[in-house]
Amino acid sequence: MKNYSFVDQDYELWVLLHQPRDAVFKAREKELSPYGISTMQAAVLFIILAIGNEATPTEISRWLLREPHSVSNLLSRMEKEGLVTKDGKDNRIVHNSLIENLVNAMDAGEENIWDYGGQGNYWSDYKGSDKDDDGIGDAPYRIDKNGIDKYPLMEPYLR
Repeated sequence: MKNYSFVDQDYELWVLLHQPRDAVFKAREKELSPYGISTMQAAVLFIILAIGNEATPTEISRWLLREPHSVSNLLSRMEKEGLVTKDGKDNRIVHNSLIENLVNAMDAGEENIWDYGGQGNYWSDYKGSDKDDDGIGDAPYRIDKNGIDKYPLMEPYLR
């Protein structure tokens, strides 16, 4: 029989509790890797979706148990990657391929434009048709109560 000290038993408990957490974290990383986003970026996107217009760096930091300045830095990097926008007004969002997302997009801003020059974005869940075979859907794609793509693409956009 081993002679454990109090500290050794606490450490063993800590290790046992962290093993499932680490396994879940690694599974989530593997799940997100095809999309090129980290688990922290996915968490931020989930929080923004959950709290909507109240999503400030301070509020997000409360949910993540992080300092507001570190969340601000993360949001700045996510903005450069096109995952979020700070100013939800007068953005032109066009020629994107939004494929198999739980939520393809949210438009919490004002006067955002989801199409330009007769072309919009590709939405994998678009159910419309293209009767004239021009590559543009015949019916608009409704993003949410604020946003509409009047010219959804029928095939993913290739740059």
